Formats: sequence, structure tokens, C-alpha cells
Amino acid sequence: MDIQSHAFYHYTYNDYASNRFNIRKAKEFFLDLGIETTGFVAPYGKWNEQLAEALEDEGYRYSSEFSYDYMGFPSYPVVKGKVSKVLEIPVFPVAPELFVNEDMTCNPEKILEFYKTAIDELIDHGIPVIVYAHTHPLMSMIPSLLENIMDYAINEKGLKPVNMTRIH
Repeated sequence: MDIQSHAFYHYTYNDYASNRFNIRKAKEFFLDLGIETTGFVAPYGKWNEQLAEALEDEGYRYSSEFSYDYMGFPSYPVVKGKVSKVLEIPVFPVAPELFVNEDMTCNPEKILEFYKTAIDELIDHGIPVIVYAHTHPLMSMIPSLLENIMDYAINEKGLKPVNMTRIH
């Protein structure tokens, strides 16, 4: 298991100071629990240079936002003319929750077929397969759906599971 930060407030700001405060507050929260965070995923996948600077200044080693890139390879972005020390790991910008209707219903088979097709395409193009999801008490189908997606990726496609820290 790999526990990392998603910010204290579920928001990515457009300015450095607010992003740094938000990131530091989350980092301190986790440290109080005895968990050191070295990775980050921005709320809503939003990336900007101010966030990148704040992550570097807080000592993060990697981050993953699909607004930076979502179908490429991990890279170090250039921020204000210099190469960042924070590795950006692209992530496929779709989560199972996007398929859930307002009344909290969905078609798990249809979602699984979508993911199977996406995983096949990513593999065919040599792009890392990273699946993410949010948990929510009203979306009880998400854990079993993720198990089915992972079963396909691991047992049918032969992918090896790793956490983001190992990618870094």
C-alpha cells in the first residue's frame, strides 16, 4: 500500500502561497499520523506551475495530474525555465465514478468493458496503465469494480502491480 497526499483542502489554487499552504497542511496531517508523504495527486487532476513550485519546495518527489499529461511517459516538467525535481507521472483521466448516475446507479459491466478497452489501448501503445478512483460511501460498487479491473489487468493481461513510489 502507498499512502500519499491529495491536499488538505480538495482544491488546486492558481497561486503559489495558497498551494504551498494546502500542501504543507496535508503533509503535517499525515506526519502527525506517522506517515511521510513523498507523492501527490492534485484535486481534479489540475496542474499548474504554481503547484509544481510548491510541491518542489515541500520536498515532494513525484506528482500525478492528468491536466499536465495523461497519455505519455513520466517526465520532469520545465517550470520557469528550469527542470523541476518533481517527477510528473501521467494518469489516465477517467475514474469509475464518472459512470455513476445522479441516483447512484451504474452499469458495472459497461464500465468494466470501457476499462478493458482502455487498458488494451494503453498496452498496445506502450503507455503505463494507471487506474485511480475516489471512494465514496454512496458508491459501494467501486471497490468490487476496481477488483475486476485489476483482475483483468493483472491476470488476463499480465501487468505487474506497482505503487507510484516504485514508479518514481
